[in-house]
Amino acid sequence: VLSIATAARLAGVPAPRRPWLPELAAVYDVATLGAQTDAQLVLGVVDVPAHQEHRTLHYRPDDGSIVVFGTGGSGKSTTLRTLAADAGLAADGDPAAEGGPVHVYGLDFGAGGLAMLECLPHVGSIIDGSDHERVARLLRQLRETLEERSARYAQARAGTIGEYRQLTGRSDEPRILLLLDGLSAFRDAYESEVGRAAMFGAFQRVVAEGRPLGVHVAMSAERPGALPTSLAGSVQRRLVLRQADENAYGVLDVPKDVLGPQSAPGRGVLGGTTEELQVAVLGGSTNPAEQAQHLERLAARLRAAGVRDAPPVRRLSSFIERTSLPGSVGGMPVLGVADDTLAPIGFEPHGTFLLAGLPGSGRTTVLGSLSAALRTFSPDGRLYYVGNRRSPVHGAGIWTDVAVTVDEVTALARSLVPDLTESPVSGMGIVLVIESITDFLGGPAEQALTEAVKAARRADHFVLAESETSTWGSAWPLVSEVRNGRRGLVLQPDHLDGDALFRTPFPRMARAEFPPGRGVVVESGKTRRVQVPVAG
Repeated sequence: VLSIATAARLAGVPAPRRPWLPELAAVYDVATLGAQTDAQLVLGVVDVPAHQEHRTLHYRPDDGSIVVFGTGGSGKSTTLRTLAADAGLAADGDPAAEGGPVHVYGLDFGAGGLAMLECLPHVGSIIDGSDHERVARLLRQLRETLEERSARYAQARAGTIGEYRQLTGRSDEPRILLLLDGLSAFRDAYESEVGRAAMFGAFQRVVAEGRPLGVHVAMSAERPGALPTSLAGSVQRRLVLRQADENAYGVLDVPKDVLGPQSAPGRGVLGGTTEELQVAVLGGSTNPAEQAQHLERLAARLRAAGVRDAPPVRRLSSFIERTSLPGSVGGMPVLGVADDTLAPIGFEPHGTFLLAGLPGSGRTTVLGSLSAALRTFSPDGRLYYVGNRRSPVHGAGIWTDVAVTVDEVTALARSLVPDLTESPVSGMGIVLVIESITDFLGGPAEQALTEAVKAARRADHFVLAESETSTWGSAWPLVSEVRNGRRGLVLQPDHLDGDALFRTPFPRMARAEFPPGRGVVVESGKTRRVQVPVAG
């Protein structure tokens, strides 16, 4: 054989055509596999033995969402990163090419494999799975996008985002691609968790209704059972990478003999087919550090080309100055900034309002801030303070009168009762602020304060009372009179506080999610997270 090969080489005999193609490479550079648009993103290279060719494989978002199944190290996160890079390459292509921008968002419930995408201008935000605030905000925004686009596309009689762009001339209408890395972990955190199940419902709606509205989902999962039946019917494409359990291939409708333990990362098969494929990566490197460098270079190129930044998913600030907020909202004094809208919200200055929280939760600061808000709302109003001399709230300089000793408290409360029995003619009535209300229980001032609170509540004046959370469970009449209003603010709450203080259930929540000054406000049986500003 060696002699024949040597003779053929010396004689210049051309090599015969092989009856089969070489094996797929272990890695391909997605940037070298042809031009792409937002409607046709390069996924990789597929081996088609029947036609003796290797073809570029595309993911077409208008065909529906896609789920990538694979065990650890099989290339799931890399596949999602490739789709995000594709969206940037589409924007970096021929300006005359058809298509439009893509805004990419990511929910990283895995090992942080999506974090490197945040440098790209078309990537709005990559949100860690532990950041429940921003996860919920992103899903709410996507749900609102569906509702808004549904009406707009119906009016234009458009069945897809491409048709809408053509019919209206709005070529800048962005396609939205949501990447979810770690479907199982996402389900564990949201599917059945009290207070979070609505967000899982929003995600289901995005998957089910997003395709014709230009909102698409690419998600990863380790095993077939991670995709619930509630989503399975809405996910049209399945990419199967290496599996830990050989039986999973049959469940996912791919041959068992194509992939194995030694398969390269990114090697896979599309569900329902038999052809082997290799997912491409930006830069053609399997090294994550080198991939990150290629992404940074792509980001610089896109910004130089004028690609606009996608809107980020903002976070509720843990420090807000009151001077940055308006003096009133909807004809009410400002309570703070709501978590769901990131906009100021107000509170009704009538009846009783309970302020509770743990030590170190910012109760004193919040009490001072709410008192300042009441004074700003009603510069000529009658504000009275009952508390202790050491409190900074006492020295705020906004009070009509103050009482810090037992005798002063008793006298002030008794003097206010006649006025508190008369309903305010208009606007805000008399305001009575009581700091550390449980300090007065069992003392000489308790009866006078109870009569004053009772009169204020019945005549629609306003009582703002503060104390530590654990003390509000007392059965004393003074405490009960405030608590019976069933409204207030709990800082750094526990999910049990809702039923105990307001007879309103709270969702499960971690106190680590609540910095000082942040809590749950209860009004009319409804709850809302809010950050109270500091006075200043």
